[in-house]
Amino acid sequence: MGDRTMTVQFPAIQPTEDGFVAPEWPVTATRSQSGVRSVRLWGDKPSDAGMTLTFANRTQAQAGLILKAYYDAKGIVNDVTFPAIVWNNLTDPNLLAYIARNNSLGMKWYWAGTPQGERVAGGSRVTVRCEFRAELRL
Repeated sequence: MGDRTMTVQFPAIQPTEDGFVAPEWPVTATRSQSGVRSVRLWGDKPSDAGMTLTFANRTQAQAGLILKAYYDAKGIVNDVTFPAIVWNNLTDPNLLAYIARNNSLGMKWYWAGTPQGERVAGGSRVTVRCEFRAELRL
């Protein structure tokens, strides 16, 4: 049947807000009754980074393009790439290096859930909030 996954291009729309959660290493930790702590590292690469993008006061057509990217990716199934405009206004070299490092570690961005939207009061414009996870998948 073959591999049916594909990479979906996110639309070239600049977010008005964004948030990031750094990736974590796969670790389990336990503490014995005597207080001894044991930590086990299960891999050599961190994974499961997070990103939230908010697109405030956008046209319904732009909201439709975001929803199309979600449906094209089949929700959380296929990975998503982002055009450079998504990273506009991120000028700190450390943050940009963090984003680039996610890709160099082999992580890919996936939708973390359904895009959430609401109409802006008094008009026909929309605010859309999208959540993504960067994961290592086999």
